[in-house]
Amino acid sequence: MKFKSLINKFLDYPKVTLSLLAIVTIIMGAYLPNLKMDFSIEQLFSQDDPVIDRFLQFREEFDGVDNIVYLLYESDDPFSYENLIKNRKMVNSFEKINGVSNVSSLTNIDLFTDGGEYLLSPVYENIPKSSDSLESAKTQIMNSKLLNNYLISDDGALAAILIEIDVAFNEHNSREIILKEIDKLQESVDWEWHQTGLPIIRTRYVQYMIADNIRFLGPVILMLFIFLS
Repeated sequence: MKFKSLINKFLDYPKVTLSLLAIVTIIMGAYLPNLKMDFSIEQLFSQDDPVIDRFLQFREEFDGVDNIVYLLYESDDPFSYENLIKNRKMVNSFEKINGVSNVSSLTNIDLFTDGGEYLLSPVYENIPKSSDSLESAKTQIMNSKLLNNYLISDDGALAAILIEIDVAFNEHNSREIILKEIDKLQESVDWEWHQTGLPIIRTRYVQYMIADNIRFLGPVILMLFIFLS
């Protein structure tokens, strides 16, 4: 009964109640600069959620790829002169992003030379214009077991750009900035893009969670004012 009586008193004086809530909010807000948020994807699931179990198993099986962003793109022909030029420009642009430590794609990979010397040599030291040279380089890449289904699909229609993020940029805010720059560069080329990799999954999921929280915050505050007014 005492608790019910206390609730009724709060409802009888809504302006006082809202004022007290505002004061408490301001006082608690003073401690926000010292508040640290854990944006790791593991903290966004309940401990018994089977989704997080699969995620942790995936991360354990593919240990070492936590910092790699996979950009897959479809074009009319990844091995055409025009698309190879675009690829090289994209690689150079991605390498300039602060926080990116390495970029790998068709135009900057090395393969072992023919013969018994076992020397690595760039496939495209200079991108050729002649159809014979382009076809020769394409054959060399398509026949490589290291690159097939890694940087290029079996049918040669889908190619990839691998972007490695520096381990120093392992928190949400810095990775979000890097991904925004990657998104902006992708828009400059008329290819159909697909993004994957753990940095993508982790960052996008946190973005969706934050957006959902903000979306529901407004209605909650509105309902609170309606209820107390």
